Amino acid sequence: MMKAPENRALTLAQKKEVLDRLFDAWEITPSLRLGQLLENAKPNNLDDLFYIEDYKLLEKVEEFALQYK
Repeated sequence: MMKAPENRALTLAQKKEVLDRLFDAWEITPSLRLGQLLENAKPNNLDDLFYIEDYKLLEKVEEFALQYK
């Protein structure tokens, strides 16, 4: 059996946490559309958001949003 990646939100509680924190970051950057926020926050060496795990993307989004505070 394959082990689940450790940075992935698997349970409903984890998914809600990710979405709540994403919403908080989006509130800090009200001039950005959601897609703009995600694209601007993703690592430069990543071509496609498909390949980034949930908590890693969330970390990058929160780091990006902190620039707006």
